[in-house]
Amino acid sequence: VGLGTASIPATLIWNFNPNCRNVRWFVGGGLSLVTHNDKNRTKNVQPGLDDQQALGLNGSDYLTQTVSSSSFMVVNGHLMGGLEKITKRNTMWSLALWVNRGFTPVATSTVNYSVNGVLYNHSFKNYNNYGGVTLTYYFKNFKGKVKPAATK
Repeated sequence: VGLGTASIPATLIWNFNPNCRNVRWFVGGGLSLVTHNDKNRTKNVQPGLDDQQALGLNGSDYLTQTVSSSSFMVVNGHLMGGLEKITKRNTMWSLALWVNRGFTPVATSTVNYSVNGVLYNHSFKNYNNYGGVTLTYYFKNFKGKVKPAATK
């Protein structure tokens, strides 16, 4: 079960001086405004006959997952760090590692299942925590020609 969110980040980044190979480190941090506007979703799974026989399950065994999330707008914090390589053509490559930490639960998930006639129930909270790697290419700045001011 997936929930779609939109995030608007605001990040402050500190660039260090480049070394002799035109590579420089950077670190950053900031806040993200995260929003979601969707209804609850439910997913039910019934094991197939082959799965039931392979796992020794009864025909009445089941798995139900219910994810609940109302419309929300929350603030998350994020940190990032990485390095940038400035090329001879004045373009740039950037490799960054980043982590995001939510402070407010954005969804809850309840899983109910039955195995061999025994009922189980688990609940989870999702805080929208995640991390990632970003590889970015920055094109060369296009500078327009400056016309001299006309004199009278």
